[in-house]
Amino acid sequence: GATSGLGAVAWLTGGWLRWAAIAGAAMVALVVVATPLGGRVTERLAASELSLADDVQVTTANFAARERLAHWRAGLSMARARPVLGVGGGNFPHQFRDATPVWRFRIPRGHAHSAYVQAAATTGFVGLATYLALLATVGWRLRRALRSAAAGTRPLAVGAIGVTVAFATHNVFDYLHVLSLGVQLSVVWALAEAAATPDRLHPPAIGSAR
Repeated sequence: GATSGLGAVAWLTGGWLRWAAIAGAAMVALVVVATPLGGRVTERLAASELSLADDVQVTTANFAARERLAHWRAGLSMARARPVLGVGGGNFPHQFRDATPVWRFRIPRGHAHSAYVQAAATTGFVGLATYLALLATVGWRLRRALRSAAAGTRPLAVGAIGVTVAFATHNVFDYLHVLSLGVQLSVVWALAEAAATPDRLHPPAIGSAR
């Protein structure tokens, strides 16, 4: 999430920062493809981290990935069982034990470890479509803010886009709608709206004439 967010900021900032980000990404890709270190990482992922088999040996090295996969599969099972409206908000933990075949992970963590799987499981296709529509609307407004922002307020729009990209990417692997994060996101998105109309950053004093 952080990598994708910083990448978006670097790309939108342009200049030397964009080229530095491209060069850094190319170097990382080269390390992964052409060095023994990268080979070991990809072999490890292919061997156990991303395998859907139930008989994979769970170790301290792959526990986090295996537990996430178990929660994703349980969430998708709930979505298949009730595709339109899901199992209901707050019911993921109560349905988890019946939805997972993996005996090692019978204790739910309270959510699906993915905001998108969580939406599909608890609110079905209707809720997932609504959630994606929200993100699409936010993306459209952020694009508008970036185009309308003046030079002095453009960093607000760029930063808001970076935060949103990081948030949307991280939500693939976790559920971030906790700890009042919605309030923080609302502030970020409001700043982007203000960047498109700079006069909102400096409202007139009470009683003053426009």
